[in-house]
Amino acid sequence: GRSSRSFLLFSSPIFPCRFQHRTMADFNDILQKIYSCRGSRTNEPQFYREMITQKCVELNVDISKLRFVHIAGTKGKGSTAAFVEQILRDRGLKTGLFTSPHLITPCERIQINGKAISEEMFSKCFHECFQHTEPSKTDLHFFQILFLMSLK
Repeated sequence: GRSSRSFLLFSSPIFPCRFQHRTMADFNDILQKIYSCRGSRTNEPQFYREMITQKCVELNVDISKLRFVHIAGTKGKGSTAAFVEQILRDRGLKTGLFTSPHLITPCERIQINGKAISEEMFSKCFHECFQHTEPSKTDLHFFQILFLMSLK
């Protein structure tokens, strides 16, 4: 079966995406581009860590300013992530939640302060992450592309 993952990102600053308005057709085109990415054939975690770190540098995302909670296991990751995210938000922290898989739309995977991002925000983050290169030209898979977008 497919594995699911939950990452909880929280920090004082939330990095807003800055762009022009995108259309629904643009959102659907973006999904097609992301779904078509096959990424590298390696299963080496170090390879992906280095690739994500390099892409964060290119995007001026300072991950040292973010605090992460990585929730792993076989059952209950999504619920646990939602509980932890709510507790942190109740304590006054701004939160970002990245989960996998989604039920209806990939926008569900990225939440800011308890709310899934809009299709427009999804499109904006995609364009900011991939303004100079097509995602298919990278070694990234669907999951890594969405993870990078969640950091924007």
